[in-house]
Amino acid sequence: MKFKQFARDNWPIVLVLIALLVVISRRFDKVGETLSIGFKAMWDITAILLPIFLFIGFFSAWMDEKRLVRMFGGKVTIREFFYASVVGTSWVGPLASLMPLLKTMLDKGASTAVVATILATFAIKVPFIPLEIKLLGWQFTALHNGLMLAAAPLVGLIMQRVSVRK
Repeated sequence: MKFKQFARDNWPIVLVLIALLVVISRRFDKVGETLSIGFKAMWDITAILLPIFLFIGFFSAWMDEKRLVRMFGGKVTIREFFYASVVGTSWVGPLASLMPLLKTMLDKGASTAVVATILATFAIKVPFIPLEIKLLGWQFTALHNGLMLAAAPLVGLIMQRVSVRK
């Protein structure tokens, strides 16, 4: 029972270990090369991951739900769209961790446009921009993030216009 739970909770690790066992059983001569490439990649990414984790800790401690609800209640202006973009791009947990906050914001009077803008900018992860640049290039990163930032308020305005809140 404990192994099943471990495998379910850590399926990527289990999958990699199974793949490694397949390599060992089929091409034992490639095991050293496989491990060498994997550890080199891990070492190269460590320099980027450490600042990312520190950034995640900073924003997780800084984001206060009550402060966010106060900032987004009332009329939607450029300021609210800016703040919504900051929240969406800096929220580092899974999307499921953001949903209760967004529901609370809506319940407390935040506009649908702001909530939709947060969701639209969730695709941009400020803490991961260095990793995105390293893996995908600065041109891709700049275009991707620029397009998402430009589209987010439009998505918010469309959602505000067509949504019906209870």
